[in-house]
Amino acid sequence: MVWGANTGIGKTLISAGLAAAAARSQVELLYLKPVQTGFPDSCDASLVAACSGGRVSYAEHAAALLSKQPPDKPAQPDACSVLARTLFAWEAPTSPHTAVALEGRAITDGQLCSLLRAELNSFASKHAQHAQHLPAMALLETAGGVASPAPSGRLQCDAYRPLRLPGVLVGDGRLGGISATISAHESLLLRGYDTSVVVLMESSPLHQNARALGSHFGPRMLIVSLPACPEPPEGPEPTGAGGASVVDANLQQWIDSTRPQFDEILAHLQQQHQQRVAQLASAADAAQAQLWWPFTQHASLKDQQRITVADSRCGEEFAVYQADAETAAPSLRPQYDACASWWTQGMSAELQPRMVEAIAYGAARYGHIIFPETAYEPAVKLADLLLKSVGKGWADRVFYSDDGSTAVEVALKMAFRTYMLDHNIGAEEAQAAIPELWVVGLQNGYHGDTLGAMDAVAPSPFNGPKQTPWYSGRGLFLDPPTVCMVKGTWQVRQAGASAPPSDTPPVTRFPSREAVFSRDRDGSDLHQAYRRQIEGQLDGSPKPLAACILEPVLQGAGGMALVDPLYQRTLAQACRARNIPVIFDEVFSGLWRLGRVSAAEMLGVSPDIACYAKLLTGGTVPLAATLATKAVFDAFQGASKLDALLHGHSYSGHAIGCSAAVAALQIYSDPTLNPSLCAPASAGRNATCPKAPQCKAACGRLLELWDGAAVKEVSLHPRVKSVMSLGTVLAAELEPAGGGGGL
Repeated sequence: MVWGANTGIGKTLISAGLAAAAARSQVELLYLKPVQTGFPDSCDASLVAACSGGRVSYAEHAAALLSKQPPDKPAQPDACSVLARTLFAWEAPTSPHTAVALEGRAITDGQLCSLLRAELNSFASKHAQHAQHLPAMALLETAGGVASPAPSGRLQCDAYRPLRLPGVLVGDGRLGGISATISAHESLLLRGYDTSVVVLMESSPLHQNARALGSHFGPRMLIVSLPACPEPPEGPEPTGAGGASVVDANLQQWIDSTRPQFDEILAHLQQQHQQRVAQLASAADAAQAQLWWPFTQHASLKDQQRITVADSRCGEEFAVYQADAETAAPSLRPQYDACASWWTQGMSAELQPRMVEAIAYGAARYGHIIFPETAYEPAVKLADLLLKSVGKGWADRVFYSDDGSTAVEVALKMAFRTYMLDHNIGAEEAQAAIPELWVVGLQNGYHGDTLGAMDAVAPSPFNGPKQTPWYSGRGLFLDPPTVCMVKGTWQVRQAGASAPPSDTPPVTRFPSREAVFSRDRDGSDLHQAYRRQIEGQLDGSPKPLAACILEPVLQGAGGMALVDPLYQRTLAQACRARNIPVIFDEVFSGLWRLGRVSAAEMLGVSPDIACYAKLLTGGTVPLAATLATKAVFDAFQGASKLDALLHGHSYSGHAIGCSAAVAALQIYSDPTLNPSLCAPASAGRNATCPKAPQCKAACGRLLELWDGAAVKEVSLHPRVKSVMSLGTVLAAELEPAGGGGGL
């Protein structure tokens, strides 16, 4: 992809020189001009074809502006085929987004990239069928500068990002061009583009821009300096048959005189491509030989195709390397990230650049600064945002750690100290006199893989003897009722091990999911049954219960089980009545994953301590936060440092993570940036709330991602046992045709 540090600096001339070099080297070339304005009077594809002996063609959008399409200009007999195509075009000689405003015929970024993909795939397919197997290359020339608007109005460096093609940057050889070129390169770099060549036409020997750029970039970049191309001779512009472009004498002389430089650039691009393909092709073998993947049985990894080789990510998709078994032609294909990379991802492709800006700024301004007794803006601002959102109305302090599991470890320490203080344990006694403290939790719970977090859940394959010989289940683990849709009806199903009294039906049906969450259920017969059962289990515990730890509403790793909110609310209330601190592990469920800023909000219960991670940084860098009430914080006050919370990490509260989290929370909660946020109409913006126009104020919820009718239809499928949908999550339990357990 040919980028420019500015407009009017010779991108088309550089493209023409490369096309001519390809023709000389018998490299089959596809030149694409995705967006052309000033058309047909100005047609970059025609000039490139004229300089390389190629032919010109037009896609439907561009061809619509031609009263009569000129015939293809045949290639020279001694040159390989060069095809120069214009895809989208407008008549006005102005920026593409302005041309769209003047003329219409708008296109989306998706349409732009889709047609480019189709053109490239077609070219690759046709080339692979050629018997002679000549080398081939595609050249895409952008319009204007790196950050010039695309037809949609977005920056073209963002619009083309799903393709992430390797780039040639045409630098600015004029006075002031050094800064413009470096800035253009950094704009590409911050969007994940690979650029290994800067080529520029030096307008004056006084400026020496190429030398300065070479000093700046060093060996990582090939810098090629070219003489300026002379203006065409005076007189009428020469044209060929059918109005085709003809190369003027000055341009032809420039093309001929710069052959060595363009041959060097072409060879360099081919070498870079070969190195890239080789790296991708060898990545699976190298990874198998060196990496130790989590949750992976390496002994069973015999088939290399099971390994996903990801070249990049854009929005909700990976670009995955694949080698065609028949033609051995490698390709990059989009692959949907169905689990949001372990539920960390929260940003669309359009918003990724904002996250990158925040991270780069945090890294450039702060790097890393030791955190204890240190204040810097991102950490303070993030704490304020958390306390005003997920912690609103209950939390007083924010403690930073590195991931969800360590956030839980911190939460357990907080809860145990608070419990001990409230129950006068450990004040004067020796350590040996402190009783073993348990937690109360739920079956199929999961709070991470560190030792303390694993002790806080029931036995499972993840904490069994082979995984954690030190495991000692330190808790009372209750079997909760769950909620799902079965054959079109929402229902609460009681668990067998801890079912309410026999007079309570094993299944309770509801007209809607909203009815399941309704506070009108409080005080019902089922509520009273839950209360009696839970209180009996708590009071019958053989060990002191020093913390209640729950994944509120939805158990993630436990099978996407939606726990009856009435049951969890009743459990939290019973624990609070016994001065047992309540921990909400919202690492998975928090920050709008379930459609609300906090799953606690859906329960109508405030915790004493809560943990957040995953979505906290928008899916970019590790960071976790544990929020606590003032009472929990005060439990660590004392005359000695030994009374303080002696827990931390080298990168606690790191500025890069805090900067990312600040940006993520601001994006999530801003209706002008987050189109999924339910909001009333305001300032000329259309309402997104389904209750509009009755909706007058933003409720802070996400719009329903899953259509209720579609979810019901899925539940009615004969192979579907049950369905659960909430917020951004949809899970289906399948019934195998031959019977047996669900999947």
